[in-house]
Amino acid sequence: MCLAGWRALSNYSFWKDELFTAAAVADSWGGLVQRWILPDTAPPLYGLLLKAWVVLAGPSEFGLRSMSLAFACLSLIALGIFTYRGRPLRTLVTILFLACSPSFVGHAQEARNYALTVFWATCLTGSSLALTQRASGSNPSRRRTLLGAVYALSALLLSLSHYFGYLYALVVVLVDALRRPGPGLRVGTVGLLMAMQIWPLVHLVLTAPASERLARVQWIRVAPVIGTLQEYLAGILPILGIQAALLLLAGVFAALLFPAVRRKAASALAVVQSRSPFLYGETTQLLTVLFIFAALMIVVDLVRPISTSRNYVVALPAAAFLAGDLASLIRVQVSKFWRWTGFAVLSVVLLALLVGSLSSLHRRTMPMMNYKVLAAAVQGSGICLEGCRSTSNPERLVAYFRNVDLYAYRGAADGRSHAPILGLGENQRIRQKIINDNPGMSCYEPIQSKKGSVFLLIRPEEVVGKTLKGLHPCV
Repeated sequence: MCLAGWRALSNYSFWKDELFTAAAVADSWGGLVQRWILPDTAPPLYGLLLKAWVVLAGPSEFGLRSMSLAFACLSLIALGIFTYRGRPLRTLVTILFLACSPSFVGHAQEARNYALTVFWATCLTGSSLALTQRASGSNPSRRRTLLGAVYALSALLLSLSHYFGYLYALVVVLVDALRRPGPGLRVGTVGLLMAMQIWPLVHLVLTAPASERLARVQWIRVAPVIGTLQEYLAGILPILGIQAALLLLAGVFAALLFPAVRRKAASALAVVQSRSPFLYGETTQLLTVLFIFAALMIVVDLVRPISTSRNYVVALPAAAFLAGDLASLIRVQVSKFWRWTGFAVLSVVLLALLVGSLSSLHRRTMPMMNYKVLAAAVQGSGICLEGCRSTSNPERLVAYFRNVDLYAYRGAADGRSHAPILGLGENQRIRQKIINDNPGMSCYEPIQSKKGSVFLLIRPEEVVGKTLKGLHPCV
């Protein structure tokens, strides 16, 4: 949590998506639902919870981000609760895998719904494993009832937190229905699945056509199959690229072509299954969920590409549980060579995740898009007293540009060719196009990790006598 909360109190600038969140929760309750939640491409739970949260925490950067930090901490605690009956090594590796993952650290203090999604995914995955493998104890029926309540509530709330969470919850519930057959379970599963369809039906069908929401993610481009798997791996195991994963998989299949290797693999699998049937069953369940979820997303992307690496954070808790199980399975191996080799590989993986997290955290807290410094420079210099043009929707910028007159930028010949231009949330290609369309204007930007995302274009003569504090000429 020290790593995940690094610089959280420094109130560094929101980035583009966080500005959307800040503007949404600054609206009234009715406005939040009508103007932000219903037109958005995300379910309502995060926005509603954050609106209530800022009443206590305040609308500052830290106030908006602190709810994510709280749910990140709860996710680590939940991992400990769901694994405490096993070996200490399993608990340690499970928590370290999640806590060191760049996807977890990068979103743990972000004013977006990913930390909330990770928490409910952790509770859903953990309760699912517990119901399948651990229905024992001094009072098993009471424990099953509690786990069943956690399971149903987590599935429902996960589906209301993120649409990737909705799809992941569907996979977990359906896999459970196949692995734990029974009349009572089938009735409960049908009821849970029906409850999970209420919000998508209202949001994507009754309030407006789903095509209107999908139009907001037209920027997503995913290569068929390979592209989906690439984004999937980047979300749950970013240290393993798609090329390395394919080479590793090909090497395994090539080795299994030899009868001696197949016999040794079968023998090792039999040892694991006989010595630790609980871990073996849990591992196969996790692999089944991760595989089916990947297959489902491949099909979805073939119809309409929606995959981005950050959305696959929903599957990160399952990967963490799997890492903990694999660490425990390594211990039951007879050969010391394979035990030490396995632990060495696991240590390298955790260290690589930690290094990746440090790099990701630095980029985000630098900050990634420095709206805050640009807004302070604009307001301090007064260059927008007669209005500025903005490449972003002004209503989404109220956190920093509340007292600045902004007009939508519509190209070089938009009737306000003299007004400065604020490039907000763009990439370097778009910035260069805007510069080319407005010759004679000078470009300035703040210090930020995503170069060219936030910048100012202004005529050189308008800078004379003014101090653009925190800005430097674009490179």
